[in-house]
Amino acid sequence: MAKKEKQKQAGYKSDVLNAQPITGDILSNVVASPREFKSGSVGFFGNDRVTLKMNGRPVKFMVNIQLVAINSGDWPADRPGQASDAPEDGVDHAE
Repeated sequence: MAKKEKQKQAGYKSDVLNAQPITGDILSNVVASPREFKSGSVGFFGNDRVTLKMNGRPVKFMVNIQLVAINSGDWPADRPGQASDAPEDGVDHAE
């Protein structure tokens, strides 16, 4: 049986629609990388696929995560007198 056919038989819409909200570390394996969005705002974006059990059966889901810094579209591109030399991970760890 083909993978797509197997996924079609994985469950029922009502299993998902009537499920409890998902909490915990489901996103622990999703890597969100720095990004400038089309809107000009900046933040992080990542996606991955995860498998969750629905009524004891494995069901594959696609996960998309987007973190947008509020009002960042209005931020200047660089600090005054500083060229764009952000750390590799995109996060300023200096305090």
